[in-house]
Amino acid sequence: MFHLKLTVSHLHQTNALDILADFIATHRTKYSIQEGEHSAAAASEAEAIIAVPFSARESIRIDFNIYAAQFESEHPEEPDVYFRMESL
Repeated sequence: MFHLKLTVSHLHQTNALDILADFIATHRTKYSIQEGEHSAAAASEAEAIIAVPFSARESIRIDFNIYAAQFESEHPEEPDVYFRMESL
């Protein structure tokens, strides 16, 4: 399994933990996502640790970038939103 840390931050009107939960729920079956820890310093910032099969490591990055771009285009009220995925 390949472990990743997902971060969403700099939100003003949307709950960051909800954004991460939506991404994970939407892609859980496609990537056999195993969830680990979730944390939220405030509604504006959240992190999640997930694990995916090693073979899915690049595909999930692409889908995370697409998800981020769609969120940005659908939520102009969140101009400073920051999406990050990093390997652990």
